[in-house]
Amino acid sequence: MKSLLLVALMVSISQAFACKCSETWTVRESFKYVPIIISGKVLKRKVVSFAEMIRTDKLHDIEKDIAGDSQKLKMFEMNFIFEVQFLVTERFKELNIPDTITIYTTITSGSCGFRFEEGKEYIVYGTKKGFYPFMLTEVMKKEMIERENTYWTTHCTRTQLYNDLEAKELRTLRKRME
Repeated sequence: MKSLLLVALMVSISQAFACKCSETWTVRESFKYVPIIISGKVLKRKVVSFAEMIRTDKLHDIEKDIAGDSQKLKMFEMNFIFEVQFLVTERFKELNIPDTITIYTTITSGSCGFRFEEGKEYIVYGTKKGFYPFMLTEVMKKEMIERENTYWTTHCTRTQLYNDLEAKELRTLRKRME
Protein backbone atom coordinates (compact mmCIF):
# COMPACT_ATOMS: atom_id res chain seq x y z
CA MET A 1 0.00 0.00 0.00
CA LYS A 2 2.85 2.40 0.86
CA SER A 3 4.46 1.74 -2.53
CA LEU A 4 1.20 2.53 -4.29
CA LEU A 5 0.86 5.79 -2.37
CA LEU A 6 4.45 6.73 -3.19
CA VAL A 7 3.87 6.08 -6.90
CA ALA A 8 0.72 8.21 -6.76
CA LEU A 9 2.75 10.96 -5.09
CA MET A 10 5.39 10.78 -7.83
CA VAL A 11 2.74 11.02 -10.55
CA SER A 12 1.07 14.01 -8.91
CA ILE A 13 4.44 15.74 -8.41
CA SER A 14 5.35 15.05 -12.06
CA GLN A 15 2.06 16.57 -13.15
CA ALA A 16 2.47 19.57 -10.84
CA PHE A 17 5.95 20.13 -12.25
CA ALA A 18 5.19 18.94 -15.77
CA CYS A 19 7.91 19.48 -18.32
CA LYS A 20 7.42 22.84 -19.94
CA CYS A 21 10.19 23.62 -22.38
CA SER A 22 10.49 27.13 -23.61
CA GLU A 23 11.31 27.57 -27.27
CA THR A 24 14.08 25.36 -28.60
CA TRP A 25 17.35 27.12 -29.25
CA THR A 26 19.18 26.91 -32.56
CA VAL A 27 22.52 25.11 -32.69
CA ARG A 28 24.29 28.49 -32.57
CA GLU A 29 22.28 29.67 -29.53
CA SER A 30 22.85 26.37 -27.76
CA PHE A 31 26.57 26.56 -28.47
CA LYS A 32 26.64 30.01 -26.93
CA TYR A 33 24.68 29.21 -23.76
CA VAL A 34 25.01 25.48 -23.00
CA PRO A 35 28.27 24.77 -21.15
CA ILE A 36 28.92 21.20 -22.35
CA ILE A 37 28.31 19.75 -25.81
CA ILE A 38 29.66 16.30 -26.71
CA SER A 39 28.85 13.26 -28.78
CA GLY A 40 29.30 9.62 -27.97
CA LYS A 41 27.77 6.25 -27.26
CA VAL A 42 25.68 5.02 -24.35
CA LEU A 43 27.51 2.13 -22.67
CA LYS A 44 25.09 1.44 -19.85
CA ARG A 45 21.93 2.91 -18.34
CA LYS A 46 20.44 2.25 -14.92
CA VAL A 47 18.02 3.89 -12.52
CA VAL A 48 19.39 5.42 -9.31
CA SER A 49 18.19 7.64 -6.48
CA PHE A 50 18.92 11.33 -6.05
CA ALA A 51 21.10 10.35 -3.10
CA GLU A 52 23.32 8.18 -5.33
CA MET A 53 24.21 11.04 -7.67
CA ILE A 54 25.24 13.45 -4.92
CA ARG A 55 28.82 13.89 -3.71
CA THR A 56 29.21 11.84 -0.53
CA ASP A 57 30.50 14.85 1.43
CA LYS A 58 27.21 16.69 0.71
CA LEU A 59 24.76 13.87 1.54
CA HIS A 60 24.58 14.62 5.25
CA ASP A 61 23.91 18.34 4.66
CA ILE A 62 21.08 17.60 2.25
CA GLU A 63 19.54 14.90 4.45
CA LYS A 64 19.68 17.36 7.37
CA ASP A 65 18.12 20.06 5.16
CA ILE A 66 15.12 17.86 4.27
CA ALA A 67 14.87 15.85 7.52
CA GLY A 68 11.61 17.54 8.53
CA ASP A 69 9.91 16.77 5.20
CA SER A 70 9.16 13.04 4.99
CA GLN A 71 7.94 13.31 1.37
CA LYS A 72 11.16 14.96 0.20
CA LEU A 73 13.23 12.47 2.17
CA LYS A 74 11.42 9.53 0.52
CA MET A 75 11.83 11.11 -2.92
CA PHE A 76 15.53 11.73 -2.22
CA GLU A 77 16.02 8.02 -1.53
CA MET A 78 13.73 6.81 -4.34
CA ASN A 79 15.09 5.60 -7.68
CA PHE A 80 14.04 8.46 -9.95
CA ILE A 81 17.13 9.27 -12.05
CA PHE A 82 18.65 7.63 -15.13
CA GLU A 83 22.40 7.26 -14.71
CA VAL A 84 23.91 6.86 -18.18
CA GLN A 85 27.51 5.73 -18.66
CA PHE A 86 28.66 7.52 -21.78
CA LEU A 87 31.73 7.01 -23.98
CA VAL A 88 32.69 10.43 -25.33
CA THR A 89 33.80 10.31 -28.97
CA GLU A 90 33.87 14.03 -29.74
CA ARG A 91 33.98 17.21 -27.69
CA PHE A 92 32.30 20.22 -29.29
CA LYS A 93 32.32 22.49 -26.26
CA GLU A 94 34.21 22.00 -22.98
CA LEU A 95 37.17 20.08 -24.29
CA ASN A 96 38.50 18.90 -20.92
CA ILE A 97 35.88 16.19 -20.44
CA PRO A 98 37.26 12.65 -19.87
CA ASP A 99 36.60 9.82 -22.32
CA THR A 100 33.98 8.22 -20.08
CA ILE A 101 31.45 10.28 -18.16
CA THR A 102 28.10 9.93 -16.43
CA ILE A 103 25.04 11.75 -17.71
CA TYR A 104 21.98 12.11 -15.45
CA THR A 105 18.42 12.79 -16.47
CA THR A 106 15.12 12.20 -14.70
CA ILE A 107 13.18 9.06 -15.61
CA THR A 108 9.85 10.72 -16.32
CA SER A 109 8.94 12.86 -19.27
CA GLY A 110 6.85 14.97 -16.88
CA SER A 111 10.09 16.21 -15.34
CA CYS A 112 11.77 16.56 -18.77
CA GLY A 113 13.82 13.35 -18.64
CA PHE A 114 15.59 12.23 -21.83
CA ARG A 115 15.27 8.60 -23.00
CA PHE A 116 18.78 7.35 -23.75
CA GLU A 117 19.14 3.81 -25.11
CA GLU A 118 22.16 1.56 -24.63
CA GLY A 119 24.38 1.20 -27.70
CA LYS A 120 23.05 4.28 -29.45
CA GLU A 121 25.04 7.43 -30.26
CA TYR A 122 23.90 10.89 -29.22
CA ILE A 123 24.83 14.53 -29.28
CA VAL A 124 24.41 15.72 -25.70
CA TYR A 125 23.89 19.30 -24.59
CA GLY A 126 24.46 19.38 -20.86
CA THR A 127 25.35 21.14 -17.67
CA LYS A 128 27.26 20.36 -14.49
CA LYS A 129 24.39 21.47 -12.25
CA GLY A 130 21.55 19.02 -11.67
CA PHE A 131 17.84 19.34 -12.20
CA TYR A 132 15.78 18.90 -9.00
CA PRO A 133 12.41 20.59 -9.55
CA PHE A 134 10.72 19.34 -6.38
CA MET A 135 13.78 18.57 -4.26
CA LEU A 136 15.40 22.00 -4.11
CA THR A 137 16.91 22.72 -0.73
CA GLU A 138 19.08 25.60 0.38
CA VAL A 139 22.17 23.38 0.02
CA MET A 140 21.21 22.34 -3.52
CA LYS A 141 20.59 25.94 -4.56
CA LYS A 142 23.91 27.29 -3.29
CA GLU A 143 26.51 24.57 -3.66
CA MET A 144 27.92 22.22 -6.26
CA ILE A 145 26.65 18.88 -5.00
CA GLU A 146 27.09 16.76 -8.13
CA ARG A 147 29.79 14.09 -8.35
CA GLU A 148 32.90 14.69 -10.46
CA ASN A 149 32.65 13.87 -14.20
CA THR A 150 28.86 13.86 -14.07
CA TYR A 151 26.60 16.01 -16.20
CA TRP A 152 22.87 16.63 -16.65
CA THR A 153 20.63 16.93 -19.65
CA THR A 154 16.89 17.15 -20.23
CA HIS A 155 14.37 16.79 -22.99
CA CYS A 156 14.39 20.61 -23.31
CA THR A 157 17.94 20.81 -24.62
CA ARG A 158 19.00 19.90 -28.15
CA THR A 159 20.20 16.47 -26.90
CA GLN A 160 19.35 13.99 -29.65
CA LEU A 161 20.40 10.92 -31.55
CA TYR A 162 23.67 11.60 -33.35
CA ASN A 163 23.25 13.26 -36.73
CA ASP A 164 25.95 14.40 -39.14
CA LEU A 165 24.43 17.81 -39.95
CA GLU A 166 24.27 18.88 -36.32
CA ALA A 167 27.79 17.57 -35.66
CA LYS A 168 29.13 19.43 -38.71
CA GLU A 169 27.60 22.71 -37.54
CA LEU A 170 29.01 22.17 -34.03
CA ARG A 171 32.49 21.52 -35.45
CA THR A 172 32.27 24.79 -37.40
CA LEU A 173 31.27 26.69 -34.25
CA ARG A 174 34.07 25.05 -32.25
CA LYS A 175 36.68 26.04 -34.88
CA ARG A 176 35.50 29.67 -34.70
CA MET A 177 36.13 29.62 -30.94
CA GLU A 178 39.68 28.25 -31.25
